[in-house]
Amino acid sequence: MNWVVRECLIFFGICLFFLFSPLWAQQGFIRVPIADLIGDSLSASTYTQLPYCGASPDPFTACPRMHQLLLHEPVEIIKEKKLQVCIKTPHLFFITKHNRHPHNLFWTLKKNIQVGKSDKLPQKNTSITLLHPFFNPKTKLTYSAGTTFAIKKITKNTVVAWVFNAAKNKFGTIIIPKNVCLLPATVKEKKRAQFVQLCRLWAMQDFIPYVWGGTSYLEKKQDSFFIQEKVINNKKLAHIAFANQKKQKTGLDCTGLIWRAAQMCNIPFYYKNTTTIAHYLKPVKDKKHLQEGDIVWIRGHVMIVSSLQDNTLIEARGYNHGYGKVQEIPLHTVFKYIKTFGQLFAHQQNKLPFFRMDSRGKVVQTIHELKILRLF
Repeated sequence: MNWVVRECLIFFGICLFFLFSPLWAQQGFIRVPIADLIGDSLSASTYTQLPYCGASPDPFTACPRMHQLLLHEPVEIIKEKKLQVCIKTPHLFFITKHNRHPHNLFWTLKKNIQVGKSDKLPQKNTSITLLHPFFNPKTKLTYSAGTTFAIKKITKNTVVAWVFNAAKNKFGTIIIPKNVCLLPATVKEKKRAQFVQLCRLWAMQDFIPYVWGGTSYLEKKQDSFFIQEKVINNKKLAHIAFANQKKQKTGLDCTGLIWRAAQMCNIPFYYKNTTTIAHYLKPVKDKKHLQEGDIVWIRGHVMIVSSLQDNTLIEARGYNHGYGKVQEIPLHTVFKYIKTFGQLFAHQQNKLPFFRMDSRGKVVQTIHELKILRLF
């Protein structure tokens, strides 16, 4: 099948999936800077105890957090249950290995959701998105990178933007410096370049922590964010985040990094997990067709091709390999014996195993399936 036709059919199918919402669903949007989403209705106290990665104290077990949404992002409210609501996300879905039906229902705290539409604003023109976290003294809140604001007026150095003020339960305006704003590209080639530039910018920050299910960036961290080595279940970890902090955890995981950056750059990327990415994205067949921004996929993890010249990848990697952050990393420190993307393709085409290394250069994983996928 012609790939253009295939892409159109996939897009049409996704649109149909999102259109058929329950008749009783209400429109809503996120009213807080960051809202944690989980997969099933649990106790309301669960949201204050979500760890960075894995269930405390064992980071190798599952974390209830599945996703994070930011202020103003739209949702559909499906049902309520005490202090929680079940919501549908219009710009995100996932499938599983055993269930190919797209799924986009999540639970969050009721206090995170405002009923109504965030786009019904006076004088709404275009919008801007935060490149970096931004603290506003007027609302006394810090907004995550990736937060989108409708523009009221643009001046030489600032943007006057509409913001929902939950304390006053209404929209007001704030002033945001232009140098922390991103105006999304409109041309396909520029979108890709903007995506790579954004991911590289974040990777060069101090520490943007790895957060399971995270799609937020609220504050930089330092090396002291990590505590000393620990041994858990006979597995030695180089770094462990302070998992018992009760404040909300903000950061990115591997798919959250790609999803958030793609959304900011108006790239049609709607995939929550690695299974969905592998199912929907088209493979890159050879080195000459590889572009910066494409994705290297292994089971359970994805990385972004950041520089063809320098042979580097960008990833948000977990704590068990000694990283626990967003980083740009040379290819040869990820896979043993692989120094260039040409070698990566040759290894893949010859169906040879890949040996993945941790921060000390020790082989910690043998990989028998690796895919190189087109971003869009």
